[in-house]
Amino acid sequence: MKGSQLRLIAGRTVSQLGDGIYEIAMLWVVTHLLKAPWSVAVVIIVGNLVSALVVPLGGHVADRMIRRRRDIAVASDFGAFLLFALAALAWPHLGRQAGYVGLLLLTGLTSISVSFLFPSLGALFASLLTEESRPQANSLYQTSTSAANLGGLLLGGVLVAAMSFQAILWLDAASFGLACLLTLSVRQPMAAAGQASGAGAVGAWREMLFSRPVRLLIGANVTVNGSLIVLMSLLPFFVVHVLHSGPVVLGATQAVFAAGMIVGGALSRWLHLPPARQFALGFAAMALGALVIGLWPRIWATDVSLFVAAVAASIVSVSLMTLSQEVVAEEHYGKFLASASVLTTVAQPTMAALAGGAAALLGARVVFVVSAILTAISGGAVVRGIGGRAAKRPAASA
Repeated sequence: MKGSQLRLIAGRTVSQLGDGIYEIAMLWVVTHLLKAPWSVAVVIIVGNLVSALVVPLGGHVADRMIRRRRDIAVASDFGAFLLFALAALAWPHLGRQAGYVGLLLLTGLTSISVSFLFPSLGALFASLLTEESRPQANSLYQTSTSAANLGGLLLGGVLVAAMSFQAILWLDAASFGLACLLTLSVRQPMAAAGQASGAGAVGAWREMLFSRPVRLLIGANVTVNGSLIVLMSLLPFFVVHVLHSGPVVLGATQAVFAAGMIVGGALSRWLHLPPARQFALGFAAMALGALVIGLWPRIWATDVSLFVAAVAASIVSVSLMTLSQEVVAEEHYGKFLASASVLTTVAQPTMAALAGGAAALLGARVVFVVSAILTAISGGAVVRGIGGRAAKRPAASA
């Protein structure tokens, strides 16, 4: 792997670590600022809503300014750095209500910054890869970011007790600043400099979304994330009230899932199967994991099944990254990432709400079984689409 690829992955890993620490600290602080059951939900809704509204624009800008993708990513990271630095400076002077409003503003403005960062950075990363380096680079990306996410969550729980919230704001600001410097050190590939879509805004989106391979890839992404959100949203209730276990077991079960994501990312680089077969095995393992959890309510069976499902989901995610980089034209890749992000942002809370409502009526075990069936059906549709027609790279705009 080349230095530019490694520096870009390192930047995202550092940023992910900082975000994980901040996420735990923010949730802890929010619950103590207003002491209202809706306080955390509002912060999450604001972040998701702003992201869903802005990320299409971020994807379009990334594709209209292909030769400036690195600069857009650097500016976005620097913007997030400034936001967290300002929040850290202001935090000691804010009361409870002002602090809560400030965190809402920070969440919304950071979501805007990340909405421009995500498609530009993803498209830049794809342009740095060759056909030979994609599996290894995508595997490392998935493994390192999954490990950083787990490390951030674990470290955040420790630092909340050891540091002030202002110090954690400075820490997250530093993570964005370091990511900004690492991204700035990446050299924009010259091959991408002359490419640009000649279609208008609406025409460019239509050209991308009307591509059958693109729709299959987005559908696969939604299937993976929808299946996982059902598992993870019901898991705390299932462990506590169905398996009658305590917080230590719940924490260990969450760690098992994170470990599965890390292992799956690491294993994916050594799998050399056709995409249709890899997806078939991955979706089958995810469906089987949910099915066993629903039919066999034992803690060891739950942990083993969750680990298998997480490994499979991580492998499928890496395969989706690699296949999308091969199939989606470079002048549409930012819009592709933005489209997948919007649908995932909408699908995850929707699926979580539906799963919670269904579990209240039918029981969590029934929901897990139904989720397994839906995962198998949706995954099968994706596999048939990919296997029945070889994915072809969409023609670039004239």
